[in-house]
Amino acid sequence: MRVGYSYWGFLGDEKYGDDCRLLSTPDGNAFYSWSIINKLQQDGCEVIGIMPDRDEPGFRFMNTDLFSAWCKSTRLNSYLSMKHVEYGGLFDYKNRKWLTQDALMNFFDIYDVNKFDIILHEWRMPIPGRNTAEDFYNEDWQPDLFIQETLIKYCIDNNVKLVLFDLDYKISDSQAHDFAYGTNNVYIFELGNKWKNLAFETDGKCRKVYIPFDFRYINQFRLKSHFDDKLVYVGNRYERDWCIDKYVKDVPAVKVYGNWLEGNRDSDKQWPNITFGKRLQTKDMHDVYSNSATTILLAKRDYCENSFMTARILEAIFYGCVPLFIEEYGEKTIRFYAGAYKDLLTVRNCDDVINISNELFKDSMLRNKIISYLRMHLSFMDVTGFVKQLYNIIME
Repeated sequence: MRVGYSYWGFLGDEKYGDDCRLLSTPDGNAFYSWSIINKLQQDGCEVIGIMPDRDEPGFRFMNTDLFSAWCKSTRLNSYLSMKHVEYGGLFDYKNRKWLTQDALMNFFDIYDVNKFDIILHEWRMPIPGRNTAEDFYNEDWQPDLFIQETLIKYCIDNNVKLVLFDLDYKISDSQAHDFAYGTNNVYIFELGNKWKNLAFETDGKCRKVYIPFDFRYINQFRLKSHFDDKLVYVGNRYERDWCIDKYVKDVPAVKVYGNWLEGNRDSDKQWPNITFGKRLQTKDMHDVYSNSATTILLAKRDYCENSFMTARILEAIFYGCVPLFIEEYGEKTIRFYAGAYKDLLTVRNCDDVINISNELFKDSMLRNKIISYLRMHLSFMDVTGFVKQLYNIIME
């Protein structure tokens, strides 16, 4: 089978721009996408990258070392074995005047995209100043939203099965309704229960999945018995100020990594007791997580309301750090993910965070016992279940 995978991200350990300079840009693809690609390839599928290959500058600069952080041979082979649509100068800034949706539709025809068995596309949202139509002639314009709009139209027009993976809950209710009722070939993958709360029946067009990971490698990193930090958070500030105020601002010596100081954000002034670090490259994740007793799963409010769980939980246990669950997720959801450790790992305020992180900092045996348990308990998030959902749609 021919499977298209459309994602605006990076697979390598570091993110480089065309000038081979490191980029600070939001992206989590490196952690989970290789599992999807590798599983499909192992099953005999041909995987084609629909978006531009953003790892090409880094691979040109670092070669195979771009995939050294973990599972090097598997991740490297997944990248090298995946073909990419070669856009060439299509998005060259000096020649954009002629770039139209029709031109890109014709470009997809050249690559026989209309003959793909299915396309998995990670949903992109409008970001003013970066990817909207109004930004088209700006120096920093990026084509992700333009490709998304064209790809959706192309798949609908050519009856190509298309799965929209909504990783951020940015598909609106009206869009979900239109995709469920207005098309025969467009499906939605979501990480929670949002669409179950809508007034309309989707007849299986919207399906719950989990962030996928190849659990054959979940124990690659050995657990440490000594570490320096009690609590760390790795993630961006988007819609999470309330979490910091409730759970983190009064925790001593906490370290927070992400975009908290970028774009003139005032995080250091708003929360002076917190040590803010830069946005991490993939290769930095292991040292940061494994050197801390705990991490806290901060979330947007709608994530909590709809049991939406991000990749942070898998990152934590993979690199060797105990995740703490904020009470807003609710007892049922926390029990689902934390299992036998629901009560211990649920936090309701800063005092809970301080007490539990202190306890696990002092008791490395308990800490490692919890991580070992979660590495088994969360195996329902293995990539096989995610890919099976794709195959089910192909067979319908």
